[in-house]
Amino acid sequence: MNNLKNLTIALVLGLAPLFSVAKSGQVESSCGTVRLDQSLMQTIPLRNQFGGTCMYETGTQLYDAWRFSHGETDLQKTSSNLNIFFDMVSAYRERVVSESYGEIVGDFSGALDHIKTPYLCSDRAVDEALNGRPLGIFVKALHDAVLLNRDFWLKHADLDTEKIRQILNQSGVMESLDRSLRMFQIEPAKKQAILEKLEIAFSKGPYLFNPDENGPQVSESKFLQQEIVPILCGQDLISPVTSVMSNFIHFNSSEPKKRISLLHTVVDANLCAKNPQPVGLTFCSGILRAGESECGDHAITIVGRRQTSSKVEYLLKNSWGSEWCKTDPEPSLKYEDNCLVWVSDKYLAEKSKNLGLGWYSKPQNLCGKLVRKDFVNGTLYYIEGKSNLRTLLVKESFLKIDPSYETRRGQRVCVEGSVSPGTGGFNVTALRDDKNQKSTEDVVDIEQVFLLNLKK
Repeated sequence: MNNLKNLTIALVLGLAPLFSVAKSGQVESSCGTVRLDQSLMQTIPLRNQFGGTCMYETGTQLYDAWRFSHGETDLQKTSSNLNIFFDMVSAYRERVVSESYGEIVGDFSGALDHIKTPYLCSDRAVDEALNGRPLGIFVKALHDAVLLNRDFWLKHADLDTEKIRQILNQSGVMESLDRSLRMFQIEPAKKQAILEKLEIAFSKGPYLFNPDENGPQVSESKFLQQEIVPILCGQDLISPVTSVMSNFIHFNSSEPKKRISLLHTVVDANLCAKNPQPVGLTFCSGILRAGESECGDHAITIVGRRQTSSKVEYLLKNSWGSEWCKTDPEPSLKYEDNCLVWVSDKYLAEKSKNLGLGWYSKPQNLCGKLVRKDFVNGTLYYIEGKSNLRTLLVKESFLKIDPSYETRRGQRVCVEGSVSPGTGGFNVTALRDDKNQKSTEDVVDIEQVFLLNLKK
């Protein structure tokens, strides 16, 4: 896949165009006013993030909204940020970056994928298991035990492994962990199960949780999520939604009108659909407060829209708690009591340089003529659609000739998949003949998205 990314970068730089030139037009909508915060997302809590977790917090908002509108009937079963605590603690305190740290902090698309873990716990289960005590303290207690175990093994490195294991229980590591867990008053059976899991893990050596050392290895965050979260959550684990796909597109065009049109094409389509969905927005965080000039990457959830004769406004739900807007509010923005804020499409398009949109969907369809182009470094396939737009198809097996695609080359086909952030193309999961039948799940016009996202 790295070769594909490198080739794509070369294409963008001018060796060959990914897309043909196309005109953009303002997208009209008669959707009216939508407030998901007062309907579908009413039970999803307003978060107060820590560290750089805005992308993960925004992703859980989108994921819960999708779950609640696609079969989940328990609207109190919202996704806990327990997993994000495990990842962040591993990265910040273990001095080892967990494998998912980059995804959840600096990559919105990665965060959307990461959330679909089979080890996602509900807020309710975590609160009940810990008796309302702070989640961060619980995670730190487990992490501190990991460090104590490591120190113990290193101090007795002159002994053979079996001898170290024999005296491990006398080291105080497990006793210290037991003491820490008592403050949470965790159900005795759950506490014992947690202690047993960690005792087995600790007996294997000092580097079980350190991917930079030799020996049995697994990241601390992965171990805690796979082994401890199911114990803590019990029957309230959130079943992963296997059919949902994550989409993300970063705005290439610097032309405000095209950026506004792209906002409308994605956001309005989701909010105004028969089964409306929120959209994640990445942008310059400084535009939300007066006097801030920095353009730090930030993620926020678009949960509503309203339209006047002159503009469209979007309702943004932040992850900074319910008081952040009371310090240096931006005069041109309209804040609500809980610091949800109305922002016009024009304001977003003109003020923020690094706009991106992320959303969940069923597999999307992109139809057109299948074409192939050969390069020095390999072979790429495209869908050629309206205005001769060529959309890059992304697939693990590409960069070489694909027999299943060759038999349909030059024909009209449809591919299923999602918008891919890494290449600005379409991530393919299935290929079929074009029956000229648009799927009822195709809320967003994917071809229009790529058409509008051409660089100026």
